[in-house]
Amino acid sequence: HLHRGLADRAIDHLVKVGRSQGVEIAAEHVEVGSRGPGIHVTVWSRWERGFASGSAMGARGIRVETLAQQAYEELFWTMRTSATVDPFLADHLVIPMAMSGKGGVFTVPQITPRLLAIVWTVKQFTPSRLLVRGHEGGPGTVELPPS
Repeated sequence: HLHRGLADRAIDHLVKVGRSQGVEIAAEHVEVGSRGPGIHVTVWSRWERGFASGSAMGARGIRVETLAQQAYEELFWTMRTSATVDPFLADHLVIPMAMSGKGGVFTVPQITPRLLAIVWTVKQFTPSRLLVRGHEGGPGTVELPPS
């Protein structure tokens, strides 16, 4: 429900910021159905160590270039660490890892309360031996020893 030019401005900003840091960015505008107007910027990357994303949601009075910059900085905050996934993807990996029974490990740049809650919940309903190393708010590792 917004003018196409807003998406073009966000893409132009992402490409410009990436170019200034030697990063090639491929971007596209995807329009999704909604009840009202709004914009959301999501950037993601898969690299040799892992997968991460960054996002920002628009609000009245916030320039779309600011949203693009926030999403870009969130992505590169994760990529500058030794983490293999961003804090939000980590939430989604716990259940499949626990259900596989094969074991696994991933690192995150920040242990979130949500990640801890999901690990706790999975442990209540499965014989999983999930282990979180690190402290809430700091970097950490989620590990499942092989069965």
